[in-house]
Amino acid sequence: LDKKRIKMKQGETLALNERIMLSLVSNGEDCPFIVCMTYAFQTPDKLCFILDLMNGGDLHYHLSQHGVFTEQEMRFYATEVILGLEHMHKRFVVYRDLKPANILLDEHGHVRISDLGLACDFS
Repeated sequence: LDKKRIKMKQGETLALNERIMLSLVSNGEDCPFIVCMTYAFQTPDKLCFILDLMNGGDLHYHLSQHGVFTEQEMRFYATEVILGLEHMHKRFVVYRDLKPANILLDEHGHVRISDLGLACDFS
């Protein structure tokens, strides 16, 4: 993340919040349905989060390229998203940005929830 761009968009709070929320949801046990942060660091110009590689695109892309999903595909994706949300809720984190662009796919077609900048801790 470019620090100048974050500052221009007044996104410091969101960037810091995302780092905190990623730490909370992976505290002690990674969830296969949430993007995990391995490491975070900064350079003079950049704020860097090392996250799981998700090279299958996002649901928004797949919807725009292929149209609607079959019922079987939708059930599969919905189940994995619900399991990710359940994992967050057990850690007292509320995810507040659920949309197709924030649901990423891995190379096997499994989904993970990403972009926890708007999530909040309700513990």
